[in-house]
Amino acid sequence: MANAADSIQVRQALRKRLSGACRACHDRKVRCSLSKSGPPCSNCALDEIECQPRTRKSHKNAVRSRTAEPTRSRAATSPRCLQSEDLSPAEFPQASTLAPDLGSGPTDNPSSSPGPYRPFNSHFSHFAEDDVANPEFLPSDTPMYGDPSGVCAVASICEPEKANKSGHYLLPNPIMPPMDPVDLEYLQKKSAFSFPEPVVCEFLVGAYFRYVHPFFPVVDAQSFITNFDSGALDNIGAQLLWSMFLAASNFLAENMVQAGGFSSRKEMRRSMYTKAKALFDMQHERDRIRLIRSALLLSFWNSDSEDKTGPWYWIGTAISLCQTVGLHRESCLRSSHISPATRRLWRLLWWSCIHQEVWFAVGMGRPMRINLDDCDVCFPVAEDWEKTMTGLSDEKLKRYLPFNIHDMSLLWAQLMKLSLLQARVLSSCYRLHPSAPNLRTIEDLEQQISGINGVLDSLQDSHDATVYYYSCHLELLIDSVLLTLYRPYLVDIGGKNTSSPPTELQSSIQLKAQAAARGFSRSLGALISGDMINRAQSIVCIALIPPMQVHLLNSTSTEPLVAVMGSQNLDLCLLVADNLRRTYFGADLVYRLFTQAKRHLQSKKAPVQAQGGMAENAIITPSSNHAGDDGTGDVLAAYDPVATLAGLDSTLEFTE
Repeated sequence: MANAADSIQVRQALRKRLSGACRACHDRKVRCSLSKSGPPCSNCALDEIECQPRTRKSHKNAVRSRTAEPTRSRAATSPRCLQSEDLSPAEFPQASTLAPDLGSGPTDNPSSSPGPYRPFNSHFSHFAEDDVANPEFLPSDTPMYGDPSGVCAVASICEPEKANKSGHYLLPNPIMPPMDPVDLEYLQKKSAFSFPEPVVCEFLVGAYFRYVHPFFPVVDAQSFITNFDSGALDNIGAQLLWSMFLAASNFLAENMVQAGGFSSRKEMRRSMYTKAKALFDMQHERDRIRLIRSALLLSFWNSDSEDKTGPWYWIGTAISLCQTVGLHRESCLRSSHISPATRRLWRLLWWSCIHQEVWFAVGMGRPMRINLDDCDVCFPVAEDWEKTMTGLSDEKLKRYLPFNIHDMSLLWAQLMKLSLLQARVLSSCYRLHPSAPNLRTIEDLEQQISGINGVLDSLQDSHDATVYYYSCHLELLIDSVLLTLYRPYLVDIGGKNTSSPPTELQSSIQLKAQAAARGFSRSLGALISGDMINRAQSIVCIALIPPMQVHLLNSTSTEPLVAVMGSQNLDLCLLVADNLRRTYFGADLVYRLFTQAKRHLQSKKAPVQAQGGMAENAIITPSSNHAGDDGTGDVLAAYDPVATLAGLDSTLEFTE
């Protein structure tokens, strides 16, 4: 009888956590959002069918049935059986990679596999005593990270034989109360649960996996596509879905934008962002891994320079969540509690954070918030990327991922290496007190970048159009990283670098910078020739800045051919920026900044030439605070980009 009473308590506890599904979702055995969003649920809204709540049998009848058939009590109280009745996500294997698969269900012989170590259960009020006594009935766990010598040391002192050296622990998900009716009404008014027409959703998902996922694998492709094709949107989550749609909208065809009921891409993006942010603010999604994914994808949003929740904000949010969960550290939790697929997902998420952080730190001139010395997560490999699609049929691969998977995984792995090298450039050359110029350090970074070039050369001749598209992007980024490395030694920013580098270093860097700038222009030409500029990645806006600075400086040369070449290459970059500004705010900013800079220099150049005495060198080096006796340095000093940006802010609008 004691066992029967315990079973009843477990069922009652689970019923508090799990809510019923509508009839349609119950018949299809998919997760339903009825209790969160109200009728209609996400699935019924997408299918445009009536959403009918399902009535349950009384609890008393269920108790009588169990006591009348004691032989079925064990099966009736197993988590899988209970969750199938209430449609918990744990019922569906395809959803296991969307949420952390941290706590496996009970087996036929529970004693053969000890449950995960939960030292903090009794310390949190949202765990009932019967839950702590029956850990096998708890839902999927939430990972938590704490300093092993801090709060986590309390658990180690109490149970030293189970001490965790890495600081990672598993906390069972709390019993969540129903959403506040006011918050729910707010989300419904925001149309947060009303998705676009199915055909538009299809094109958005297709655009996502072709233009976002290859260089930004924050979603498990196999799990997502399986759920999306089956219509189980609640296994994905409205928060994540809107965030994915936002990132994909940059690459959606204009006719699909209008088919979605929007007059412009700008209007569509703003609508999607508003819904995703409303869900985030109302804490509709509780799974931290999904929240990390969503925050990373929301970093694709940027409306204007006054937006307080632009890319930098969302990248910071994702980093904070990752560090809370402990994705920045290797876990001591063994594979019996964390599956290899989950570990791989965590690794991809953390390195995606680093990738975004590095490039936006370069583009916005800000220090990185991630200290790589505090991270020990294994560097990702191409196989990690490939395995996000394991299990997809050939038909689905051709439909959603129509490119050479192996070649694309190699490109992504090289991109991660390049981002790590970019971080090294920032740490060595862009600190408040940078280290002295060192030829050996520069050559070491160049050698590692040349290794990336070697892999890229083997893929440049690929007949796969998508692989060629991404290889051109990677080539652009390589030249941009090289110019970021050389830039502090070409321009004395603010006169802070008072030490003069050796003559050998100075002349070598000038030649290499010119070669990298020319290489960048060639790669841009390849994208233009392939008619791929309209679908260029947003990171191109950041990569444009270093070569445009070199071209701008070359345009001031006294050598006519050098000046003409610099001006023409600058015009090419401006042409690309002008084309991209219809999609990206960052491109609009770059275009206006360099257009005004070019106009400013041209207005000053004639009087300076009339005075005579133009310098021979087009490159400004740290050996002096201006170019020499020609007055070019005064021209550049008179041009204040900060003031220019301030002037732009009042007139800058995101053009469509």
